[in-house]
Amino acid sequence: MALAPNGLLCFVLMTILINRSLMSPVAKQHTAAFDEIARVNKNYAKYQAGTVWQVDMKLPKRNLGRKGVDGSAPIRDRTSLWPKGVIPYTIAYSIPGNSKIRQLLSDAMAEWEKHTCIKFVERENQADYVEFYYGEGCNSDVGRVGGRQTTSLGRGCAHHGIVVHELGHLIGFWHEQNRPDRDNYIIIKEENIIPKFKFAFDKYSSRKIDSLGVEYDYKSVMHYGEKAFTKNGLPTIVARQSSITTFGNSHLSSLDIQQANLLYRCPDYPNFPKDFVWSSNGPMRKNATYNIYARCIRISHHRSTSWSDNYLCYRRDKKSLSLSFSGRGPVPGKKCIQLRIPTKSHYESWARSYFCWPHDGIYKFKWLTHAPTAEERPNCLELCEPRDPTWGRNKYFLCATKDRQPIDGNWTRWRPWTTCTRKCGGGVQSRLRSCTNPQPSFGGRYCVGKASEARMCNTQECAEWPKFPEDFSFVRKPRAGSNETCIRIFERLDYFAFKDFLLCSAADKRQPEMRWSDKGDVKYMECTRILVPKDARRGRWDDNYLCIAANSGFPYRFVWSYSNQIPGLPCMRWYAKNGRSGWNETYLCAEDRFKSTAIPERIINGGWSLWTSWNTCSKSCDGGKQRRVRLCDNPKPNRNGRPCQGKHLDERRCNEQKCPSACGTEFRAVSGRFNSPNYPKPYPGKMKCEWIIRVPDGQRIQLKFLFFNIYGPKCDDSVVVYDGQTVSSRRFGKYCGSKLPPVLHSSSNVLLVKFHSNLQRGYYGFNAKWEAKKVEVMETANECGRQITGSSGTLSSPGFPGSYPPNLDCVWVITVPRGNHIELKFKVFDIHKVVRRGCRYDYIEVRDGNSRNSPSLGRHCGKSVDEKFQTVSNHVRIRLHSDGSHERQGFVLTWRSLRRLVVTQEPTTKPLCPRGWVSHLMNGTDMVYCYLVRHNMHTWYMARNDCIGSRSDLLSISNAKEQEFVTKHLLAESFMWIGYNDIQREGQWAWSDRTHQSYKNWATGDPNNGGQYRKKDEDCAVLKSNGKWNDYPCTTRFKYICKARASRLSVEGLHSRRRDQR
Repeated sequence: MALAPNGLLCFVLMTILINRSLMSPVAKQHTAAFDEIARVNKNYAKYQAGTVWQVDMKLPKRNLGRKGVDGSAPIRDRTSLWPKGVIPYTIAYSIPGNSKIRQLLSDAMAEWEKHTCIKFVERENQADYVEFYYGEGCNSDVGRVGGRQTTSLGRGCAHHGIVVHELGHLIGFWHEQNRPDRDNYIIIKEENIIPKFKFAFDKYSSRKIDSLGVEYDYKSVMHYGEKAFTKNGLPTIVARQSSITTFGNSHLSSLDIQQANLLYRCPDYPNFPKDFVWSSNGPMRKNATYNIYARCIRISHHRSTSWSDNYLCYRRDKKSLSLSFSGRGPVPGKKCIQLRIPTKSHYESWARSYFCWPHDGIYKFKWLTHAPTAEERPNCLELCEPRDPTWGRNKYFLCATKDRQPIDGNWTRWRPWTTCTRKCGGGVQSRLRSCTNPQPSFGGRYCVGKASEARMCNTQECAEWPKFPEDFSFVRKPRAGSNETCIRIFERLDYFAFKDFLLCSAADKRQPEMRWSDKGDVKYMECTRILVPKDARRGRWDDNYLCIAANSGFPYRFVWSYSNQIPGLPCMRWYAKNGRSGWNETYLCAEDRFKSTAIPERIINGGWSLWTSWNTCSKSCDGGKQRRVRLCDNPKPNRNGRPCQGKHLDERRCNEQKCPSACGTEFRAVSGRFNSPNYPKPYPGKMKCEWIIRVPDGQRIQLKFLFFNIYGPKCDDSVVVYDGQTVSSRRFGKYCGSKLPPVLHSSSNVLLVKFHSNLQRGYYGFNAKWEAKKVEVMETANECGRQITGSSGTLSSPGFPGSYPPNLDCVWVITVPRGNHIELKFKVFDIHKVVRRGCRYDYIEVRDGNSRNSPSLGRHCGKSVDEKFQTVSNHVRIRLHSDGSHERQGFVLTWRSLRRLVVTQEPTTKPLCPRGWVSHLMNGTDMVYCYLVRHNMHTWYMARNDCIGSRSDLLSISNAKEQEFVTKHLLAESFMWIGYNDIQREGQWAWSDRTHQSYKNWATGDPNNGGQYRKKDEDCAVLKSNGKWNDYPCTTRFKYICKARASRLSVEGLHSRRRDQR
């Protein structure tokens, strides 16, 4: 029968539709997560080379440029696993809070957490963490790489299987078909593979991939699909078993779970009945078999006194089985069996007694009322109660068999819709459900559909415009709040310094449809130029515009000011960059477009701000001073306005009560007593007393406390004793409470005792006595630190010729007569040194002077040291420090006093660095430089500005000796800015302090201006943790080191001033 034309057309269309539906991947029941990833990542060129990226894996840096068989990888290298299986994470603002990817990420994390001991936690302050962001395609690092690492979930990655797959890489998995034993299970059809993607099918050696003894997994979520990267539609992977035709998965397979638990050494489920114990005498707090704490479930009956202390226990170091017992019927949501006891009377009936376990549990339990058969016996445990005469012996048994049948997941009911996020202008409502009714287990299917839904609400336009500036804000934060609508303010050339700034308006008001541009104004919009002249000189902030929709009815017209507020207009401050580069007086103002725009020129007179609070009194007694200040900025005088009248500083007297007498003095006697103020009555508060005890040369001091009662929970009040006359001397200890301190013996003829109290609390203080002891001075003694005098001598480390003890901190100060200086020579030197770590753990530190702030002559370790050291002053300070790990033989040194060759009327001078700075005597000169390590994270420009503000500049390094000093004393385990740069002209490197140094210490291959993989803007130098230099972009944020020439201060005057203070 011939078909009519219309009928023929319908037949052709139907045939096309049927064929397309059969060919559509949506119609296929099996979906491999990697097929979706490959479809997304083929659109990006960076994934196609196979050197930096392995399709969706970022190769570890140590493997860059290497082919499959070389190198190591995280799944083999356990240092690249996440400690204890805990993965800290953050989510970038590029993934909004209500996006589908966030929900998928949460579901994928839950799937890994459910089946393994791996946990994902939001980052607090962990050093190693991952940031999920919306980037180019889908990719992740393999395992933990250290510091901040990223996982991209970009366009096209919103698929549950994709996110589970990328989390697998993050945890430490490579692709399954790259296993070294893959040829035993599959055949790679290279003739069907797109040539540029053949690298994705490399077979790796067992040095890279450790399969942990788990069999090959065709259904792994980490496996390619059968037609991955096919060029002709034919399979690229074929199984050697003809029955297997599909590969991959969108959920974790049972072997994925097994391999992850082996990789992170997760606890396994307990074996029944091997890991179980039945107790009729209370809970088994310790399992008798394994001697470990156990989990216990109480089995009881409310009418039977014999059944009040019976427990079924199993090992706590195994996974929990979530078992439970109920005397009131089955437990909802669990599988249960009735514990039927035929021998019980009706009064003690166990008819409502049930033993229960989760639906997805690994065991299926059975209750027997007779002895089990020989076949059942290995899987059964007898429950008995000797005190119950009605409970038969060898009659009641609990048996279990493994139950790993697949359990398909099912959705819970939808939760109610959330409250609309806005009252007008278009808000969002959402609701959730979870695939936990029950959860999919043992390879069961995951729920089909979405776990969340969202819908628009209150879409009517708000009637009221926002008021300026009350309903606007300019803030620095990563994302907008729920009650505001924001646009991001940025300048791409100033990214690091101007990051996360938002201009927001109230969400419950009508929106002015604002838009920001850093590349000129926007057509068909009303734009206001945001110009900051100081920043514009650097080629940025000269073409930035804030725009609003034209003819929208918005009642304001924005006006920008970079020199304070505009008189007569409402303004909002735009404070940024900590007020630098002209951002301290920037304001966004607005004029009413429906009123006259004429701005009256008026004089602004200055006005005082409120007084600050009074500061702390300068003295605790005998009359001190307190101060407070105010500023002339309320407002600042402008347009020839009058400055504020009056003083900006106010002072008053305070604490005029007399100080207690006898609060510190200097004793020069062979014996005596002293005590705290007011003793034997309670000592007053806010006291600071110092006693210096001095006995004749050649004698030592014995100090003994006869009574001691000092407020002591945290030693807020305390007595501190020093073995010398200054606080830089060795400290015996800090004492408080009511326990008598030990009897103390000085190493010289001087002792310093300091007493400090905060508040008057009713404690009685102390009473002490001292007396001089004659000792024979042995300059060769090897005790741990002391004061030494004499024209020459020998000194050795504690324990010499054996090893020095661990955890030492010994300080020796050698003093020779004035007009002389000291020459040191090390005869033996053996101090533990860690390769590539410098002298950070054990070291000898030599300083030209008697304090820890004196100029440094270096920190030394290893088995060699400079043959000779000479000081400028008549003191030398030697410090031996050791940690608790390794000890060596130590040192032996000799010293002698030498007369200065040139004596002039001018006293010898010695530079002294400010507190917190480290000093260094430049080798071969008398110049001393001061160094300050700054731990703020700044760009190179910000770091240099900060150093200049401290009358210094970024570090310059003149020679190898100074480089060695910086590496040993200053360098932290991170990059640090130095002053070397080629900002003015590419390739012409110079120091920022304009010194002319020829010394260089570049790392191998540097400077390379970014090399192959980074931007070509590396114009500033950083110090690496090994002391080598590397070029880096100047806008990156690092710590840094400042350097300055030390001021000069008379050594003679310094010492005489210290003697006057004794």
